[in-house]
Amino acid sequence: VPTPGPTQVRGTLAADTVWSPQGSPYMVNGLKVPAGVELTMLPGTVVKLAWQTSIFGSGTLLVLGNPGNHVVITSDRDDTVMGDSNGDGSATSPAPGDWFRVGTGVEVIDYADVRYGGYGSACGAYGAIGTGKSAIIANSSITDNANAGILVGAAASAGIYNNYIARSCYGITASQPGALDVVGNTIDMPVGN
Repeated sequence: VPTPGPTQVRGTLAADTVWSPQGSPYMVNGLKVPAGVELTMLPGTVVKLAWQTSIFGSGTLLVLGNPGNHVVITSDRDDTVMGDSNGDGSATSPAPGDWFRVGTGVEVIDYADVRYGGYGSACGAYGAIGTGKSAIIANSSITDNANAGILVGAAASAGIYNNYIARSCYGITASQPGALDVVGNTIDMPVGN
């Protein structure tokens, strides 16, 4: 992206795409990543999703933060990152379930802060991060989601390593995964969840 953000995004990606801090925040109002297409988010990238929208599809999603510079995926109502991006001043504030999910066919999510997602009607049936065929989710903070932090879909394979998952309905839910490896995570839910 050659120009400073905010960058408005919606529709379907037609080709491999790289998002960087230069174009941040990326204001997403529904985005499909189709099969054969790759979306990459570089360290320091900020993505803000509009009400009840998703980044979804059967393509590849690479969220590649690093220890000193995470990728942030949050609500467009979250003014704590890059200010008042939706332009409504203090009229709204972020809440669990503002947006639906981030989930494609193949995902690598490393050193990301994912918050205020997981919109849906059932705690175990929706997650802020939803896996398609295979996923590696590591070293990330996944918090303040209405339903699960991570949802592993049926027949999906997922490695979930060294994440902090908190203040959500469930930490991780899985539905008959092909393979599930969960190691070194801290799951800090409200009492009863």
